[in-house]
This record gives sequence, structure tokens and C-alpha cells, in this order.
Amino acid sequence: MVEASGANSQNLGLLAAFYESSGRLEQAEKTYQDAADASPKGEVGPLMNLGSYYARRNSYDQALQVMNKAMSIKGDDLNIPVSIASCSSISTRSARPRRP
Repeated sequence: MVEASGANSQNLGLLAAFYESSGRLEQAEKTYQDAADASPKGEVGPLMNLGSYYARRNSYDQALQVMNKAMSIKGDDLNIPVSIASCSSISTRSARPRRP
């Protein structure tokens, strides 16, 4: 396993994507988190990658929590509220009961 200390967050993000595409989901989640932890101050890309990972796993509450954290760090990035709105919309639609 790769340690986040001193590691490049971009490389960790690539490794996390590899783990995810290989079906190694526990390692993917941990590595996305390591990438977010290793990212330079003010950088929200790795956080958004973690949030997107949670959304792909249908863990919308976790996705929104992480994306809102990114928004608090870099509120002027217009891609963040778009991602939040998309995730919220999907979350709301999936929570509704299906009509017969």
C-alpha cells in the first residue's frame, strides 16, 4: 500500500482510480482519501474525486459532505456547486419510491 506522507496527491488519485476500476473498492476509497489528505492547501480536486467516488457508489450523503467541504475551501470554483446540485438531484430521485 502507498503511504500518503510525502506522496504526490495526483499520483495517489491515479492509483485510486486504478483500484476502483479493478474492483478493489476498499483500497480505492482509502487511496482517494490519502490523495485528499496529501493535497496542497487550497487544492480541492482530490476532495472532489473522493466525493465523486462516493456518488458512484451511491453513498450520496458522504458525497455531499465531502463536496460541501470542498466548497468551504474554494467557494469560487463554479464546478463544485454544479457537482453538488447533480449529486443532490440524483440522491433525491433515488430516494423516491418508484411508481407502478
